[in-house]
Amino acid sequence: MSAANFIHAEESMDPFETLKHLESCYHAMAPAVERSEEAFVWLSDIPHPLFNAVMHLSTPDVTERVERLLKNIPTENPISFWVHSQNKADGLEVTLKHHGFGPVLTCSVMGCSVKPTTKRDFDIRPADKEPFYQIIASVFHFDEQTLNKYANLMENIDAENYLIYLDGKPVCTGTLFPNGETGGIFNISTLPEYERRGCGQAMMRHLMDRADRLQLKRLALLSSQVGEKLYISLGFKKAFDLEIYAR
Repeated sequence: MSAANFIHAEESMDPFETLKHLESCYHAMAPAVERSEEAFVWLSDIPHPLFNAVMHLSTPDVTERVERLLKNIPTENPISFWVHSQNKADGLEVTLKHHGFGPVLTCSVMGCSVKPTTKRDFDIRPADKEPFYQIIASVFHFDEQTLNKYANLMENIDAENYLIYLDGKPVCTGTLFPNGETGGIFNISTLPEYERRGCGQAMMRHLMDRADRLQLKRLALLSSQVGEKLYISLGFKKAFDLEIYAR
């Protein structure tokens, strides 16, 4: 494939396919409650809306469908809804607001084809559990219960967790979760005092190199607005933006 054709193939990615790659990773971590063309509903025992989500919803009877979902979801699950262009659910935002939901976070679904990547010269090691989860808790503001349950989920899946060390101190985390021919990238976080020193890019290049060595075909991730520029610089394409609604 020529360089021009490769670029064209990347730009013509189906946004819904990228979403399905990401959903497939979540399903492999913990089976979805519903996984269909109409809806993807993923719940965990983690008391945080980012870990209990309706990731897509396509239905003509939006009000009835949302009410049925809310009725059937355990009250201890702080559910969120992803509102984006790949939903086919007219009136979803209005219905969610009626039930007390509002936008809390803007993200983007991103993906890329796996290809050889030049790594940067950083001290990157397989993660020791304690500093790995301490950094995640600090950066993402997890309370103790959320962190413990999240750590339990991560320890029960076949993921590769890594730490970057600067001056002998662990300062940045990253996770590659291989799932068939697709890999999900999670937990890209750097302690605030070590930002803007290239850690995030170095970690991403390491994970992309690992994906290539594992002969994965595609990578998918959910990016914050802050992280989007980094991922684009590394060859990721934005599938679409989304608003996470929670209450």
